Amino acid sequence: MPFSIITHGPTGSGKTGLVNKTINHYGLSETYKTFLIDDLIEQNPHYKTAIDDLIHSECKANTLCKTLKSKLLDPTEEMYEKFGTLYMKYRGKTGDKWCDGKQKTCDSLLDDMLDQAITDKVNIVFETVGTYYVSWLVDKLAAYDVYFAFTVLDFCENVRRNKTRAVEQLGSYITDRTNPAPRLPNVEESQFKMTVENVAKTLWDLMGRKLFGILPGVHHIIVFDNTSRLITVLYDSDTVSNMSELVSKIQSIMDTQRIRRCVMRTH
Repeated sequence: MPFSIITHGPTGSGKTGLVNKTINHYGLSETYKTFLIDDLIEQNPHYKTAIDDLIHSECKANTLCKTLKSKLLDPTEEMYEKFGTLYMKYRGKTGDKWCDGKQKTCDSLLDDMLDQAITDKVNIVFETVGTYYVSWLVDKLAAYDVYFAFTVLDFCENVRRNKTRAVEQLGSYITDRTNPAPRLPNVEESQFKMTVENVAKTLWDLMGRKLFGILPGVHHIIVFDNTSRLITVLYDSDTVSNMSELVSKIQSIMDTQRIRRCVMRTH
């Protein structure tokens, strides 16, 4: 039976490394196809042209000037809106078709690619934030062994990583434009806190449903601590058999995340 790993976690939480951790933990094949809408957008030539224009408008040249770097390290609502508008436009949320030679929206192209992979019974990795249960995807994967993988880490460490992520991505892109063009998801602390809390609520619900056998189609749920380089499993549905153990695991995850107000320098 082919497998599908559906990764969950907010931006900057380490979902990329989550795949290898899950594969190693369960002894799965290292052959798979990854499906992530952001990959289609970040490599889209039309999106890259728009990002080039944004860089030039801020720096008057295609370089990472101090002004733009400062705005990315401590983004204003205006800067979030600029990046967010471009992201939604080239994803196709406005109805425009920017993928597959401008024949499809990027959302539509990803759906077609996923459906073909399922038809071909290819091992699949699908990345999502995890603010809600992707029942539509689980339904598609009826012939698959489905793994839900979550990554969690200390909340303020997650915020810190996000503060420098856009700058690092933009610097890499300017150095070599074959690299993905950067995005700037809204990681303003209060907004980001709501995202992390919603992911946590989804996880608690799934863990409970899995324990009581009311989560059809999802065969395994695993949670990793990504605060440091140490690989720590905080929860594995295969090893939790009663409510007492479940409550203990939830408390361990909450202790790891430590969702709170963060005070730190961003410059």
